Amino acid sequence: MVKVVLIGIDAAIPTLVQKYFEMGMLPNMKKLSDEGTWAECIPVFPTHTASNWNSVATGAWPKTHGVTDMVVHLPGTPLTEIKSGFWSDLCQAEQIWKTAERFDKKSILLKYISSWPPNIEKGIQVEGFGAPGGPGSRPWGSSPISVSNSACYSTEQLENATVINFSESNLSSWKNIPNELSHRPALETQIRIGPIGGVNYNILLVSNSSGTYDSVLITKSKDAKAGFFLKRGELTNWITENFNIDGKIIPASFRMKLIDLGKNEKPYFKLFVTQVFPVEGWTFPNDVAKDLVKRFGPFLESISHFPYVFGWIDEYTYLDDVSYQAEWMGRAADYLMSKYDWNLFMTQWHGVDNTQHAFLRFDKSVLTEYEAEVCDRVTLRAYQIADKLVQDIVQATNHAKKKYEDVYTFVLSDHGHVMGKRRFFINGYLYEKGLIKLKKDSLTKKITVDWENTQAFAQGMVHVYVNLKGREPVGAVEPGKNYDDVVKKLIDVLLDVKDPVTGVRPLSLVLSNQDAEFLGLSGDRAGDVIFAANPVYAIDNRVKTDGNLFADIKVGFRDGSIHGAQLPSVDLGEYGTIKSMFIAHGPKIKKGRKRKKPISIIDVAPTIAHILNIPSPKDCEGAIMYDLFE
Repeated sequence: MVKVVLIGIDAAIPTLVQKYFEMGMLPNMKKLSDEGTWAECIPVFPTHTASNWNSVATGAWPKTHGVTDMVVHLPGTPLTEIKSGFWSDLCQAEQIWKTAERFDKKSILLKYISSWPPNIEKGIQVEGFGAPGGPGSRPWGSSPISVSNSACYSTEQLENATVINFSESNLSSWKNIPNELSHRPALETQIRIGPIGGVNYNILLVSNSSGTYDSVLITKSKDAKAGFFLKRGELTNWITENFNIDGKIIPASFRMKLIDLGKNEKPYFKLFVTQVFPVEGWTFPNDVAKDLVKRFGPFLESISHFPYVFGWIDEYTYLDDVSYQAEWMGRAADYLMSKYDWNLFMTQWHGVDNTQHAFLRFDKSVLTEYEAEVCDRVTLRAYQIADKLVQDIVQATNHAKKKYEDVYTFVLSDHGHVMGKRRFFINGYLYEKGLIKLKKDSLTKKITVDWENTQAFAQGMVHVYVNLKGREPVGAVEPGKNYDDVVKKLIDVLLDVKDPVTGVRPLSLVLSNQDAEFLGLSGDRAGDVIFAANPVYAIDNRVKTDGNLFADIKVGFRDGSIHGAQLPSVDLGEYGTIKSMFIAHGPKIKKGRKRKKPISIIDVAPTIAHILNIPSPKDCEGAIMYDLFE
């Protein structure tokens, strides 16, 4: 019996992987590469997560599977209305696991992105929404299953954090307080974990004999025996509480870490709380979740980099969460493969992509020596964690297989990263050119889009939609010649814009929907005009009216690592590439081979089908990679 394992390492950059291979830092992936075939891979456009992992699963272009961006604008809905591209029901093409089921083969999907809610019927699924959201997340959102994103409670104003204030405590209202608990007046406050209907915790700030506030007592009931003490840098065990969400009681787990406790007269306090995630409701069948939590502990779905970017946590805390999730997935893979029958195993891990956005910097000249060290260290560590996950899954296949079974393993990424320098506010530019009109409500003074007089609006990463009568709810542009004129005007003005600071055009390509079909991106879910970004530009569709259409990129550090609106073949050498990586390993895979030409990401699904001796997915447009085989 043949089995196929697909391990997705989101955003792993082929040139960086090869560099780490030479350094001896990724022994497990290198072993697979040395014993199999290595290739670079050309992603689909847009070069981001949602479109590409759907193309991996279906073998289809975005115009066919319908996930045309990180967020999708559906025809007939308001132009500001979007749906996260990570919902499985947006995919209009058959996924490889559904093909396998039609031929009585079973799959295990372990956090394979864009597969939630499940459409699997004969296998096992663990989570699968996977949008790389978190606090302050982008429009593609965070997990719809989670109770709440991670949070920070601080006495200082931090982005998206909850500001708290301490007041002197009346210790008589507390129980079982030790004598001489605090050598200065104890201070207290209260926080709520989770959304409305969440759980309240009381926090008591206490000082040592030298008068320094050095620890906190955290308890729900103001009973010292029922609470726990934390000192700076200490992390709690997992805590499970019942959350009342819309009248439904949901048990969910989280951890707390006391990030900082100031030594000044005025106490400085910063507490981090991880994502609050349920103990069940995220697997198919449902009882699999309880089984996994019982064996391996709570599941941490989100390992967002935003807490670091916001200044909530340090890099070590970030890596704690990243490591925890990868180790949990490795143990879960071993258990699921051993317990259940399966022919196809698919997983995707987002730790590398999150880390690169926050820490990978191709141009070290913009960093201090300390910043450069942090960036290099954390980026390497994320790749090493990914390498260990690959090792765990490969070992799991060895534990699960019988002597007569052949296992084929694919390790791949969906896109790379390049250096980002500048941000272009495209809807601000369309407003400046008179294509977007705004209005102010006389009562609320709120400024909104005046759709009756707006001709076009940019949505997602690479799309501009014409506000067409008969298609949009409040259309302003007549079909026919007026529509054609607006499309032509959009193309002209978008190709005409230049960054006044650099003199560079932020857009490298602008096409009509029809002309963009060769990119695999067209149809009614794509914009009337489709554009690609100059490699070092990120495109932002917030409507800015202050005339500042450009800004430097700063995500934690200057000159962030970006992808999405860049064309799939972009390669900036030492400043990164959008191409992704691909490793094939198995009994009949050519050994020690480096493929001269890149593969296409849509060729993965039909090749998996070929190995499993089943047809390609119904809507597949890719080809079997026969040259991989001896």
